[in-house]
Amino acid sequence: MRVINESNISIPGPSHRQIDVTPTTGFSKNDCQPRIPPFIGNPGMQFAAENEADVMSYFDHYIPPELIEIVVDQTNLYAQQQIVKMPRTVTKHALSEEWKPVTVIKMKKFLGLIFVTGIVRKPKLELCWSTRRIFQTPIFPQTMSKNGFQLIQRYLHFNDNNATGTSEDRLYKIRKILDIVVNNFRTNYIPDREISLDGKLKNHKLVHISPTKNDKTPTRKCRVCVRKNIKKETRFLCAQCGVPLHPEGCYTRYYKLKHS
Repeated sequence: MRVINESNISIPGPSHRQIDVTPTTGFSKNDCQPRIPPFIGNPGMQFAAENEADVMSYFDHYIPPELIEIVVDQTNLYAQQQIVKMPRTVTKHALSEEWKPVTVIKMKKFLGLIFVTGIVRKPKLELCWSTRRIFQTPIFPQTMSKNGFQLIQRYLHFNDNNATGTSEDRLYKIRKILDIVVNNFRTNYIPDREISLDGKLKNHKLVHISPTKNDKTPTRKCRVCVRKNIKKETRFLCAQCGVPLHPEGCYTRYYKLKHS
C-alpha cells in the first residue's frame, strides 16, 4: 500500500505551483484562484410570445395542450374505474353521481382556480364558494361549481394505475407529465450567470459590529434568538437595518418572515 505524505501535496492551480497544505486540516495557506469556466449561455426566454400581454402565450409553452390532454384522459379513465367499483345503493345520492367527463377547457379552468388559491387564501377551500360577504370570491362560482371542482380534485390522475402498477419507478404516477414539464422549463428559459436565490435579501448584508474603545469585539443579542427566549449574542448586524443577527439560519429566517 502506498503511503501519501500530506505535508507535500501538489495541487494544480493556474500557475501549477507547489502549495503548502496543513497536514491536520488539508487547507492551503496560500490563496488559489478558482478556475471558473466562461459563461457561454444565452440567458432569457428562448421563444417569442405571440402576444406578450396574454398570459396564456407563456402558459402554453410550459404547460402545453398535449400535457393537458394527458391529464384529461387519465382523469376520466380513473373516474370511470372508481365509479364502476362503487355499489349503486351507496352512490345514489353521492357526489360521484354528478360526474361528467372532464374536457380540456374545464381542466384549464380547474388548474386556473388552483393557481388562484395560492393568491386568495382561505381557512378552508370550500369557503372560496361561500356566499358570505367576508369570504365571497366571485371568480370561483363564476368559473366552476364547488361540486364540479371537488369531483375533478377527487379523480385527478396523471397515469393509468393498471398499466404501470408493476413499474419500479417510484414516480411512475406522474412520470409522463413530469418529463414534459421538466424539459419545457429547461429549454424555454435560460437563467443568467449570477442567480439570486432570494432577491429580497440582496440589499441586506451582514457586517461586523464596529469595535469601540472599551470593546474590540462587541456583541449584541440576536433579534431572532431573543424572540425564541434564547440568550445568544452575535457579532454581526445588517448594514441597512441595523438588526443584529446570526449569519446562519437567523438571518434568512428574519428577512423571509419580514417580507412574507
